[in-house]
Amino acid sequence: GARPADVRDLAFRPGNFRQPAPLPPPVLAPDPVALIDSTARHLARLLAEIDAHPPLGADPRAAASHRAPVMLPRLPESYPVSTAGSAFAAPYRARYLPALTQARLDAFADKARALVIIPTGAIEQHGRHLPVGVDAILGQAWLNHALPKLSPAAAPRVFVAPPVTCGKSNEHAGFPGTVSLSARTLRRLLLALAAHLRGLGFRHIAILNTHGGNSPVIVYTLREIQTVLGLRAGMLGLPRPADLSAQEAANGFHAGEWETALMLACAGKLVRMDRAVREHPAQVDDPGELRPGGAPAVFAWLTRDISASGVMGDATAATLKKGARWLDESSTALAHRIEELLP
Repeated sequence: GARPADVRDLAFRPGNFRQPAPLPPPVLAPDPVALIDSTARHLARLLAEIDAHPPLGADPRAAASHRAPVMLPRLPESYPVSTAGSAFAAPYRARYLPALTQARLDAFADKARALVIIPTGAIEQHGRHLPVGVDAILGQAWLNHALPKLSPAAAPRVFVAPPVTCGKSNEHAGFPGTVSLSARTLRRLLLALAAHLRGLGFRHIAILNTHGGNSPVIVYTLREIQTVLGLRAGMLGLPRPADLSAQEAANGFHAGEWETALMLACAGKLVRMDRAVREHPAQVDDPGELRPGGAPAVFAWLTRDISASGVMGDATAATLKKGARWLDESSTALAHRIEELLP
């Protein structure tokens, strides 16, 4: 960084666009949990001070009453600290590439016969009853339940890459909470991941995709990964339950019974069933064969064209009991499919 004495035109470039001074390092605590606790307290105090600061250029009288005096949060003496290790089962953590050391990766000599799973999801609206991270959450939940079901012979040859949590969700534009990548960006992300996995010595890739809007991009990118990088690459499918109604199976493809029930089973605290609605974009007994999806003839659509709520399905029919059973059945099927794909 430049010092003021190094800048000859201070009046023209005040401050020289220097970065803010770094925070002083915290006093090292006796153990990692205490260090995280003390750092969290420091961050909470900084955020409270930022929140209490009056807007720049505000009227002095208004500024004087803006969140004054600064109320720093009162934290308990022993602040609860959660770690990522408690969120996922041990088989998941043991196969998650970012959790492995360089030595562990180097020691694995049979990478050419291993399978690396890349989860792809989305951050997008799912009605008023579900969080925007449904697709990203469900991909992690399925793997968390499927990996412990692998056989002892298969488990050591399966790895999980960092998830691509944002996807191509431009069909949900106009609804709050949607964060979308372009098709070009998603393609380049997947190509970069595949190239680096190839550089690590892996030769087999499976994409676990939980967002339909990603599928067309993933299909042509997988062909590129196969032909350009010479990798064996494909998609992992998940069967939908056989006991969905005909109407829900045909037209319940977003934030409906299936996704809502699964979310009740894996992240129930994030679900607001009091806000669940039923809204289908079409009916199974509609005349003709033109539909928004899953038909001989389909039409292009944006969510706002076919749904006022953002829901395409019957979220009101979802229950925790169904979700727990469907999560168990689908993760079992996923584990079997993973084993079938192992070289």
